Parts: sequence; C-alpha cells; structure tokens
Amino acid sequence: MDGGGAAPDHESVGAQRRVALVTGSGRGIGRAVMTRLAVDHDVIVHYRRDRDAAEAAAEQARSSGARAIVVAAELEDSVEIDRLMDAALTEYGRIDVLVANAASTSFRPVLEAQTHHVTRTLNGVVTSLVHLARRFADHALPGGRIIVISGLDARMAQPGHGVLGAAKAAVESLTRSLAVELAPRGVAVTAIEPGPVETDSLAMYFEGRDAARELLIDHTPIGRFVTPEEIAELVTFLCSRHAGAITGTTITIDGGISAQGGPWRDLAVSP
Repeated sequence: MDGGGAAPDHESVGAQRRVALVTGSGRGIGRAVMTRLAVDHDVIVHYRRDRDAAEAAAEQARSSGARAIVVAAELEDSVEIDRLMDAALTEYGRIDVLVANAASTSFRPVLEAQTHHVTRTLNGVVTSLVHLARRFADHALPGGRIIVISGLDARMAQPGHGVLGAAKAAVESLTRSLAVELAPRGVAVTAIEPGPVETDSLAMYFEGRDAARELLIDHTPIGRFVTPEEIAELVTFLCSRHAGAITGTTITIDGGISAQGGPWRDLAVSP
C-alpha cells in the first residue's frame, strides 16, 4: 500500500501528495479517473460489490507510485459513507479531491418505477453526495475539488433513465449550491456531463443490439463514443492549479451528441 511520487502540480501544503477519493473506482469511468489521478495523488479505491476489480485497480494505481487503499461502502447508507470517509482520513489524514462518480438505478420507465426504486436511486446519488460533501468540507483545504459525474439523462429524456436522470439533474443543482458555499474556502465544485462512454456497461447495454449502437454513433458528430480516458483527462485538468476559477458549472463531454439533439426516441424502438 506504500508508494512515493513527485510533488503534485497544485496548490498543496508542502510537498505532500494530494489525496483523491473516487467513488465507484473499481471499473469504468471511475477506474479511468482514479488511475489518471494516481500519477500525482494517493487514492482511495471505493467499490460496492466487486472487490477483485477494486484490488486490481488499486494495484494499477500503485504501479504509478501512489499509495492506495480499497474500501467497500454502500452509498445509500450514511453509516457506510462515514466508514468510507473515516478510513480515508485515518490512512491519509486528508482528502483533497472527491470525485462523486458512483450511481445505480433500476432502468425502467418512470411509470413502472416502484417507490423503493426511486428511493434507492435518490439515496445512492443525491443524498450520498450531500453526505460526502459535508464530510469532505469538514477537512477541506484551499485548492480542494469536488467533481460530480452527471450524465445527459439530466436534461434529455432517455429510455429507462427517467429516475436516474432526475437524480443527475439534482446533483447538477447541488453542484451550483456547493460551489457557492465552498468558494470562500478555496474549494471548486464542478459537474461533468458525459454522453455515451465506451465502457463494459455500455457494451452490455448494446449486446445483441448492433443497430441501436450504430444509430447512436450516427447521431454523434465525432462518429464515436467518448472514452473513459477522455473524461479522466478532463477531471485531471479540473484538479489542477489552472482550473481554480472553474466552479459552479456543468461541462458536457459527449462528442457533440447533445448539440445534434440525440436519437433517444428512435433508440427506444431499435432492435
């Protein structure tokens, strides 16, 4: 779990490496972000179920010279969030970067969503962000960052994403309020709104649905999906000393699909 590394490129105290917590960092976007930040941050790898994937991600971070710990937590549960934050603070004594990436839901039409589906989604995405941000703020240093991973479903109706989209819209609103509240402490808060991202989850979604995949690519002006690494590079820039004035806003990275309007209605009926 030990690792060295060069001094980070940021407003930090002395030469101590900064510390980043990325929720849902065992796979997908979260893993790409955590891996990139591990170049000049020590990291907390958070996971919900797949410990093997989280341990592999931590080893990847250590290969970059980072110290890394692995912590399981169910983000719907405030007690488990406290345990996650306590583990991070016990190990490192500080958290400089919080990337709220993890999200889960039951993908179904809004009118088919039961109360427990809605409650679990909102608790896991919205309530968890408030709790994480509150614990983060208790120890925040100037130059700190909170980065929230949102999604196009926050402002575009997408099949099966109604409840998750509502949660993502809520965290974009929270981003604005947190940015204003934390600005006097020198902490910037930003949301990132990705379009479709080339992950294992997206591959599973399109399994056996090649026509739907091609339809979505055809409606993306750059002619391909966004990669997790592109999102990770954006997060890295937002964590740098050059991005301190970028706060209270949502940055879209979607290959231009939102500019073109998206194919959501057609996608719902594509084979």
